[in-house]
Amino acid sequence: MIKKLLFGILLIAAIAAAVIFFLPIIQEQLAYNKVKSEESIESCKSYEEEWPEGKHLKEVNAIWDRIWDKEIKKYEDNDKSQASAEGIKMMRELLQYMKQQRINTLLLTTGQMLDIKDFDEYDVDIQLLMERTNETSLPYKEGIVTVKSNFDDKYLEAISNLLVTELQQHLNQVFSPKFIQVVATEKPKENTPTIGINYTIANKEITINNKTYPQIWSYPPTEDDEEEKKPDGFLMGLNTSMSFGFIVPKSLNAYIHEENGEITDYLKQVKNLNEGYKEMTSLFFQEQIGKIAKEVGL
Repeated sequence: MIKKLLFGILLIAAIAAAVIFFLPIIQEQLAYNKVKSEESIESCKSYEEEWPEGKHLKEVNAIWDRIWDKEIKKYEDNDKSQASAEGIKMMRELLQYMKQQRINTLLLTTGQMLDIKDFDEYDVDIQLLMERTNETSLPYKEGIVTVKSNFDDKYLEAISNLLVTELQQHLNQVFSPKFIQVVATEKPKENTPTIGINYTIANKEITINNKTYPQIWSYPPTEDDEEEKKPDGFLMGLNTSMSFGFIVPKSLNAYIHEENGEITDYLKQVKNLNEGYKEMTSLFFQEQIGKIAKEVGL
């Protein structure tokens, strides 16, 4: 009886030892099988992180390269008729760097400068003079939407999210969905490609006889051949400038794109008077990101 018991214990111990020995081998094989069946960045990354010295590491690297080559080919086959030579050069360098470094994330940093003021912050004599020359039946002071009420911290954060969304959409139109992911950050990482977008929003002003006047637009806008009607309200003119640049780590090159515009160019597309500044600014950024995407061949 004792011999049988000892034999059973030894058998269980032998099986446990075999499981302990073979389990990592089995797990690694399962991870590699997943890489082969999925051929995805996620499965390759997971394998390399879990098995940095795995016996299939060379084969996984080959699959990883094949995935990147397929995605890069999508870019090369994409229409670049509206792209610039500089933009294409930087995009190609970016893709090769990301392939070599096994990175599929682009970091986005944003910086903003607001140089805005409301109508009632201008000199009183300027306000009175503009009211006297107001050709509508609605006084400016009663109908003008304040600028600062639109550009609060919540909306500035929304602009950053908008930029991420717009860039992601253009990348997704060329590459597999979220193959390259755009992530907003305040602190760029040393070896990760970074996109920087800085913008300024300021009052559109006119200087006459050393006096500075704000530009004011009636809403809804009327066409030249339409009869002047009492407006629902007024929106102040605003200028916007944007600088877009992306840098590939350790590269001597950098891509910079600068754009200036007047957000009231989008006045006719405003749907909500009280949020008109937000709507026009968002439309400006959407259009500019679209221009940049074409510049780099996306």
